[in-house]
Amino acid sequence: MLCWCILLGLSVLALEGTIGYFAWKLEYGALAVTIVASVNGFTYLMNVIDKCCACACERDGCVLRVPECVLHLLSFAGGAPATALAMLIPCHKSAKTSYQDCFCVVACVLALVLVAGVAAIEIIYAEQCIPG
Repeated sequence: MLCWCILLGLSVLALEGTIGYFAWKLEYGALAVTIVASVNGFTYLMNVIDKCCACACERDGCVLRVPECVLHLLSFAGGAPATALAMLIPCHKSAKTSYQDCFCVVACVLALVLVAGVAAIEIIYAEQCIPG
């Protein structure tokens, strides 16, 4: 299951890159790249913080954790690639199948939204290129 989640996260990253490419063509590229990078950086940071808190919880007793709904919301906001990366590098939530299942649903919905966004951007760009 984890492999599918990682592949899905990477495909969402490819879609985000496509959106960034079209946004660049529409003269909003720097803003698009900044937003995507910021959301993914913050999402990865929150996953790493939660992983550190989980390790501290096992060692010293329970401490404040980042709620899973916040992590899923960040994934849906565009941070799905960072969440997939966090499942690999610090192995965050790699054993919790309920989290992975929910992440896959979130990433699928995000992928559909991004595909619709790419299609809309392509239509807008095509209309701008038509003389008249």
